[in-house]
Amino acid sequence: MLLIDPVRMLPSLLLPLVGVLFVGGFSTRSYGWAALAVAGTVVFAIIRWATFTYEIIGDRLETKRALISRSVRTIPLERIRGVDVSTPPMHRLLGLSVLKIDTGASGGDEEAELNGVSLAEAERLKAVLLRRAARPVGHEPGVQEPGVQEAAPAEQRIIRVPRRWLLYGPLSGAYLLTPFALLGGAVGLAFQWGDDLGLGRDAALTVGEWFWERPYLLLVVALLLVLAMPFVGGLMYAVFNWDFSLKRRGRHLVAERGLINRRSVSLESARVRGYEIVDGLAERWARVVRAWAIVTGLGDSETRGQLLPDVPRSVAFQVAGDAIGPFRARLRPHP
Repeated sequence: MLLIDPVRMLPSLLLPLVGVLFVGGFSTRSYGWAALAVAGTVVFAIIRWATFTYEIIGDRLETKRALISRSVRTIPLERIRGVDVSTPPMHRLLGLSVLKIDTGASGGDEEAELNGVSLAEAERLKAVLLRRAARPVGHEPGVQEPGVQEAAPAEQRIIRVPRRWLLYGPLSGAYLLTPFALLGGAVGLAFQWGDDLGLGRDAALTVGEWFWERPYLLLVVALLLVLAMPFVGGLMYAVFNWDFSLKRRGRHLVAERGLINRRSVSLESARVRGYEIVDGLAERWARVVRAWAIVTGLGDSETRGQLLPDVPRSVAFQVAGDAIGPFRARLRPHP
């Protein structure tokens, strides 16, 4: 965690550092100011890391931060609805992870995040928090018979999505606009960094006028973007849903996915009220669907409640039946 905070904060300093170097003409003084800014960021991150603690006390989780003013946050274990563990690229390189605690709040004010804990510690905390959160009312937390250790919850794999099914990704349409989003982001960065890089608005307007006078180039660019939609969209879909697996671990359903940022999401089985099967026009033509769990008291259920990416329809109903329970009632048409 000591190294993660400075690395996370450095991107926010990139633009000011570039500005300092350009304004200073890449002189020795400008490099000195840039080095001082980086050193200050590292020192600030170290102090913030050293003054942050977390602890499970009885029936609550407490996080404390004492950088400038003392801040103590308390989360009752009974309010915990899910615990997510993710490993972004830099964290994975250092053997660390991010543990996020969901309390069912619609916003993020009542959630807690432990950023930069070891993967083993994150998995241990996840198991402890979910196990204690699931204890019945009246059970005294922290009390157990001497010499008796709590057994780890049994794990059962429900499905591991074959990688060849990632080819269904472009059918969902969720990532098809990725090329246009990337182009828009690049244009936005160019306008944001233009002045610091010596490219003012006049240069941007000149480039725009040059393209405007050659409409065939605009058509070519638009055509290339459209042709890239299924390929880039499919690639992004594969990155986010790589090696998707659904497991039952004790009283929870655990969905794991992701290539670059590996994410593990836990859903309390007792709060799952049903499932939703979704398919678009292209998916319906290919007879593939996506599945979400309907969970009470779950924040950000659109992403955390996902049970399956695009899979064949028969597989989705079978998995949903195994994970939640079969649906045998006959649907009635709307009058």
